[in-house]
Amino acid sequence: MSNRKSDVYAVNVDKFTSTNDDMNLTVTKDMTSSMNLSERRREKIKEDSAQKRKDQISATASHLRISARKMKLAVDLVRGMNAKKAVHILKATPRKACELLAKLLNSAIANADYKHGTKNAIHEQRTQRIDMESLKITRIDVGNGPGLTRFMPRARHGSGMITKYTCNVSVYLNGVFVENTLEQEKEMLGGEEVKING
Repeated sequence: MSNRKSDVYAVNVDKFTSTNDDMNLTVTKDMTSSMNLSERRREKIKEDSAQKRKDQISATASHLRISARKMKLAVDLVRGMNAKKAVHILKATPRKACELLAKLLNSAIANADYKHGTKNAIHEQRTQRIDMESLKITRIDVGNGPGLTRFMPRARHGSGMITKYTCNVSVYLNGVFVENTLEQEKEMLGGEEVKING
């Protein structure tokens, strides 16, 4: 009797372990398929974000010696405008924030010309270039930077702390891409012959 009980117990354990193994197998299959799906999604998101960064036209200035509140007053003047028109407006406005923002916008326009302009399109043998007149401000981000602490002497040998505020500004531009033609390229390069390496 004892042998039979042990045999039955052993069989039940085998059945239990086999069913448990089947359950583990199904769970692992589901998990691996979902992990593969999530990994594929992550890879796609990385590729999309890398492509966006490559095509994105932007310029950033960090630790500007002006408060974010004052900078936002200048940003509100040109938000959503044409980039070159915005530079003219900022240069005509007598504010320190406008002068700093005009420099940053000029830097963003230069970045657009370097990345997607005619000369770069010729060297990379691309059929499209960006139209510099169509550049438009899509987004401007203004954030607080690290504050600089200074001290002012006060009464009875005391001191009062002064915080010099700084800000970080990022400008993002967008433009229309147009087809390259040999005549346009010659005009843009000052009538020189177009030479393509290769």
